[in-house]
Amino acid sequence: MEDRKLEAELPLHCVARSAGLGFLFGAALGAAECGKLLVQGVPRYADQALRMVGCGVLAYALLGLLLGSFAGALSWLLWRRPTFKAAGASTCAGFGTLLGLAMFVLLPQLGAASVLPAVLLGSLFALCLREFLAWLPLLANPKPWIALGTIALLAGAVTFGVRGGSTAGARTTAAVSQPRPNVLLVTIDTLRRDHLGCYGASDAKTPTIDALANESVQFLDATSQANTTGPSHATMLTGLYPSENGALSNAVPIANGVRTLPEMLSEQGFSTAACVSGFTLVQSATGLAPRFEYYDDKLLAWRWLPEAALRLRLFAALVQVANRSGARPLRADRPANETIDSALGWLDSRDPKRPFFLWAHLFDPHCPYNPPAPYDRLHDGVGEPVATRDWYKLTTAERRELIGDPREVEHMRALYKGEISFVDHELARLFDRLRAQGQFDNTLVILAADHGEGLGEHGYWFDHGTYLYDSELSVPLLIHFPAGKDAGLKVAQQVRLLDITPTVLEVLGIETPKNLSGVSLLGELKQTQPTYRPSFAQGEVAGDLSGYELGGRKLSLRSHGRKLVWTSDWWLDSVRAPEAWELYDLARDPLEQSDIFEDAKRLPADGADGQSFQGMRASLETWRGITAEGAKRAQLTPEVRAQLQLLGY
Repeated sequence: MEDRKLEAELPLHCVARSAGLGFLFGAALGAAECGKLLVQGVPRYADQALRMVGCGVLAYALLGLLLGSFAGALSWLLWRRPTFKAAGASTCAGFGTLLGLAMFVLLPQLGAASVLPAVLLGSLFALCLREFLAWLPLLANPKPWIALGTIALLAGAVTFGVRGGSTAGARTTAAVSQPRPNVLLVTIDTLRRDHLGCYGASDAKTPTIDALANESVQFLDATSQANTTGPSHATMLTGLYPSENGALSNAVPIANGVRTLPEMLSEQGFSTAACVSGFTLVQSATGLAPRFEYYDDKLLAWRWLPEAALRLRLFAALVQVANRSGARPLRADRPANETIDSALGWLDSRDPKRPFFLWAHLFDPHCPYNPPAPYDRLHDGVGEPVATRDWYKLTTAERRELIGDPREVEHMRALYKGEISFVDHELARLFDRLRAQGQFDNTLVILAADHGEGLGEHGYWFDHGTYLYDSELSVPLLIHFPAGKDAGLKVAQQVRLLDITPTVLEVLGIETPKNLSGVSLLGELKQTQPTYRPSFAQGEVAGDLSGYELGGRKLSLRSHGRKLVWTSDWWLDSVRAPEAWELYDLARDPLEQSDIFEDAKRLPADGADGQSFQGMRASLETWRGITAEGAKRAQLTPEVRAQLQLLGY
């Protein structure tokens, strides 16, 4: 029997061999999990798929290498004696590593801290099994173990199927008989128009936007149809009110049957792309990604990691550990420079033979106001710096203290202005690239904000989404027509973000769907008399993030220089707040300080047309009935709720 005895493995040999097996098994397991995600279509594009596979395989291989080393050392210490045709300690450690990693991947309830114990227990199990079955000749040689395990893993990988470069969202495009202008839509989150130089702000530092205004048609009275990001952008991209397109609140996607502007343009041969900056516009919150050929909503602080890799069990666990440590690799937003970098990269890589539609969304003016240097002090007066304050994280007492200090209030406003100046600086890079490519003069450029921000009006500080006053609904709107047509023209009539999609379609000569509520703005450029476009807007009261279905909502109608606001009854803590109406004469009371609803009720009826008080109330009552069914909110997932709470919603 002595001639069949194997020598005991040396410690370094045992550790090295088990580490190598762990590396191979980890790589195979990573490839299998990546293959499953590829089959499910998780990565949207080929480059993302390749990066996910590369990161996933390498990360699992390195983890297997590390765990295999620990398992090999333990196995050698416990069972380093000579054996008879049985698998060596290193082989048992390698299979223990595979078993532990497989348990980690297949059992989500196992936390990251349980991986090493699982591997060590798996190694002990393999060692015990070896001793129990050592008499079987088949199991006496380690090679069949390795061969059978490798074959099983390869078979699993083949079953999962590693699909080639995914091109989700790609469409067959129609040939275009004649070249059309490009379209660039720039939306700036939470931007008040009264903070831009072109709209009269004497202390504004926005040279890029002001220069664009000089080359564009400037709309002086543009209004948003929602006071939150998701519904407002859905309105811009569909030409439909939120109650019509289905996106009634943040994290509620556009309805499946609704066609969007990028889809209409893609059918006409346009390449379409979006680079967005905030969580409320990511694919999981909007469902917009499949409607574009390219959609970049990556909010990871770890820029080297493809976001699709977060669906891998290993990286999801790493993010959880990082979040618990306060690192927060998954952000609620990303800065303008990263979004502009993404937009520039897409512009450089696109097919130059096709016209393009590019949507760039910049989130920065949204609270918390935290512009980078030197914009954090660009608008501050002389004096000692005041520490940056995150309004969303302050307690009620801390907020009361802040707004009671005029110097701190001024500093918060200065930071808000600094965010706007930073965005303006980054926009210059985008416009300069288009000029360098010779595309700017042949591009329809639209710049708008989704909504405004409360900066103390009506006692509402550093937030939005609660009221329908003009501080939240009045927005800038600039349209640069190709070849600078109508540059410098200022339009005073009320217009709406709702009108953007039909305007783009008319400029490009594409038939406008008859179901759109928006109307092209080209007609306004030729009007000598005001044409009143009534603007309905919607908002929420309290929302359901508190954990209760409060059901409060607001609707407003802005028409003929007046605004009528209706607020449903809703719960204020344990008190039921009653239904309320407000009416403001915007011509005499632009800050909406004097509610004249009760006075208007006592006046004799002046007709039922849209200009009269009775007509406005009848219209809003009708609209309220139309939107009642849609106001039933979709349930939000815990993950979406957590991200919205980070943004203050």
